[in-house]
Amino acid sequence: MPSPEGDAVAANAAADPTSFAEGVDPALLTGEMLASAEQRITVADVALEYDADLSADIVEVRVTYEVGSSGGKVVLRAQRAGTTAFLFDDWEVIDPLLVPVRITSNQPDFDTGSFGSATVPVVGDDLDESPEHRVFVYPAAYELHGVESLMAGPETVVASGTTYSARPANTAEQTVEASLLYAATPELRSTAAARLADHMDACFAPGPDVPKGCPRQLYAGDETDSRLVEQPSVEFIGNYQVEHTPEDSVEPHLRLEAKHGRLAYRDSDGDERTEQFYAYGQVVIGPGEQLTITFTTDL
Repeated sequence: MPSPEGDAVAANAAADPTSFAEGVDPALLTGEMLASAEQRITVADVALEYDADLSADIVEVRVTYEVGSSGGKVVLRAQRAGTTAFLFDDWEVIDPLLVPVRITSNQPDFDTGSFGSATVPVVGDDLDESPEHRVFVYPAAYELHGVESLMAGPETVVASGTTYSARPANTAEQTVEASLLYAATPELRSTAAARLADHMDACFAPGPDVPKGCPRQLYAGDETDSRLVEQPSVEFIGNYQVEHTPEDSVEPHLRLEAKHGRLAYRDSDGDERTEQFYAYGQVVIGPGEQLTITFTTDL
């Protein structure tokens, strides 16, 4: 049974988690993974099920535990393992105490996250084409991290069961739902704005050559007679994708949109006019949070 110290690895030594349910990953059931938890369980009560038959070789027991301020409940089976010298029955747990966790994301391109010390699969939020993934972990509170350049901070996910109605991880109703809700951090927006300003300076620099990704108006006329009146401002950094990205797809990228840029030019009559333009870009966050922005005329 789980110990009051929350040593679930030792408590489940007699159980075989890999035979418990499809999708159980032994790599998530390690002492290192449990040690990475922010909080671990404290067992509040262990009691026989109401209709338990003590003459049977297998009985069910109800376990009540706590993870911080959250409560947990589970029914485990114990199997008779012999009799001690003092004629007390010796019992072994035959169900591992696990909790299924499903992690979704509003950015399906980023299909993994850090959960405690482990890397786990993440699925698109309510997307029909997304594969279903549940990871099974020992009950505890874990920190969930995503791509740091897009996240304001980690989320704490409490993995605990809330009902005695089924053995752990046996039903979808026991699944703990967690989400990675990505949004561009102020730091990312600031970096994107600075790179956009540098790009605009290059677009409007004197000379006949216009870099790729500049406002389309500069490609249509006498670009040497155009000047930047107002820098465009970054309005959006995100992903409009609505389908799951297969594992062999291209490198994930986000869409950048900037609006309210203004340029001035002279028309064929020599009169100066101003015109509003948009700026676009593809944002790629690579290994080590390396940021690449490729500006384009349109997306």
